[in-house]
Amino acid sequence: MAEVLDILLIVLVLVSITVLIYILRTVINFNKFTENMEQDLSEIKEKALPVLDNLNEALENINAVSSRIEKITSEIDDEIGNIKNKVVDFREKMSSPSNFNPLTDFIKRFSSIQKGFSAFWSTLRNR
Repeated sequence: MAEVLDILLIVLVLVSITVLIYILRTVINFNKFTENMEQDLSEIKEKALPVLDNLNEALENINAVSSRIEKITSEIDDEIGNIKNKVVDFREKMSSPSNFNPLTDFIKRFSSIQKGFSAFWSTLRNR
């Protein structure tokens, strides 16, 4: 029986050594994998940083352009409002009968003078 226990003990030691070697190989492979992953991440980081810097610069430019567009749009809205107010004021002045408009007055007087001259001329011709 001692021989069987010695054989089982030797088998157990061999299996333990095999498992230990397998675990060591697995740990070494995992270590290589993590080193490769660390190197890949480092390369990605080196490539990504300039891209992110360019993206940040582009966003700053876009924000500046957007601010300028908002300012210009606001100025245009203000000018349109001013023009609208001037047109409304002009219409009110033109529609108001109490307002003295020299051009309208001149046209009326010229029309009256023309009618008077036509009447004078036709009277003079008929005699």
